[in-house]
Amino acid sequence: MITIDIASWQRKTQYENFIKYTNPIFNVTTRIDVTKLVSYCKKSGRSFFDVFLWIVSISMNEVEEMRTRIQDGKVVVFDKVHPSFIVIRDDDIIETCLTEINDNLDEFCENVRTNIKNTKERAPKETFDNDTCVDRIYVSCLPWIDFTSVTNPYNLKDSAQSSIPRVLWGKYVENNGKYEIAFDLAAHHALADGVHLVKVFKLMQEKINQFN
Repeated sequence: MITIDIASWQRKTQYENFIKYTNPIFNVTTRIDVTKLVSYCKKSGRSFFDVFLWIVSISMNEVEEMRTRIQDGKVVVFDKVHPSFIVIRDDDIIETCLTEINDNLDEFCENVRTNIKNTKERAPKETFDNDTCVDRIYVSCLPWIDFTSVTNPYNLKDSAQSSIPRVLWGKYVENNGKYEIAFDLAAHHALADGVHLVKVFKLMQEKINQFN
């Protein structure tokens, strides 16, 4: 992790502008072509969620702005950030689950399955999420619907937690012989701009297209 010197930071002007906003969060919803990934998962027997989560996490880690956070009033850049995602228990209660990023797809998917199993089997937490670490990517999934837009809940009084990007995707649907998925990415405008979100989208598409 490194701490950014805001005085010499190239985003100094943008940071000092957007950090004053009462709501500095913005989001972009787009559609990702997941045709090759759907085919790969069906043939390999892998979970689409697991592999797509890996692609999202790897892609976001390759964009520095997606690893930039506000911590203790300072702007910091982490070497790696890890997906913290929602798991639904059998009683329809949601819990958070963390899996550390791993460049190895097989190991990552195995860890995701283990962490989901452990989350579902453990006793419910007394508090929903008391994780104060900010080297996270907050991830949710709505696999039952194909949405066009979403909003995320924020505690804007907590600048550290608000600086964590939020990711949400829906159900993949067939469109003219291809499979597409609605994908939403939200970020803190003091730390990132739309161009950085587009970089993530492009990286994701490139990685998906490499699957056979």
